[in-house]
Amino acid sequence: MKGLRDLLADAVPELPEVDRVAEVGRRVRRRRRARGVVATGLVVALTAGALAGAQLFGSVREENPVATPPPIVIVPTLDCPAEVQHKPPRQGTEGPVADESAVNALLCVYGGPPGAYYRAEIRHDIATVVRAMNDLSAEYPYPYKVDGCRAIGLAHYAIVFGYPDGTRHQVRVDLNCGTLFRDDVIRFGDITRPVEVFAAIVRADGGEPPYLPGDR
Repeated sequence: MKGLRDLLADAVPELPEVDRVAEVGRRVRRRRRARGVVATGLVVALTAGALAGAQLFGSVREENPVATPPPIVIVPTLDCPAEVQHKPPRQGTEGPVADESAVNALLCVYGGPPGAYYRAEIRHDIATVVRAMNDLSAEYPYPYKVDGCRAIGLAHYAIVFGYPDGTRHQVRVDLNCGTLFRDDVIRFGDITRPVEVFAAIVRADGGEPPYLPGDR
């Protein structure tokens, strides 16, 4: 017959021996894995936050760009010159008569009573007028030198060009002398062509020049 000690031993199972070293190792490994998960999550969160901030900052920059101020363009006030100038035909200096960068131009027609009796201003397609001038010949067209002008009493035209920097250039068309000139830059040939191109622009805008070359 079993004694009390044996009965108690049979009732309570033996507990397995605990390997303390292995248990400590398992705890350390669990803590390391937990720290790694936390660190990885922190890195992911920081990376996502940085990307979101960059996108937000980029969108703010796109929506609010730093505006570059537009260049200042001056449209000069133009007026017809009071005097009529004549230029006898002779070999002039080289170079363009005018520059295509003009922002406005004023056509002045002289003849009959003193002073300009017709004027019209345009602010577009000015380069076509300038090209009609610059395409004219700079070669002296006559076989001999002419000191005076061939006719008197014909129309005289002035086209005044205004430039973005506020400067102005006056170009004269002298039918009496057969010259188109600005200072000593002189052109020959179809010198009324620039006036006709100017008049065509005025007509397209609804105007009607009262006097053109050949009307008289």
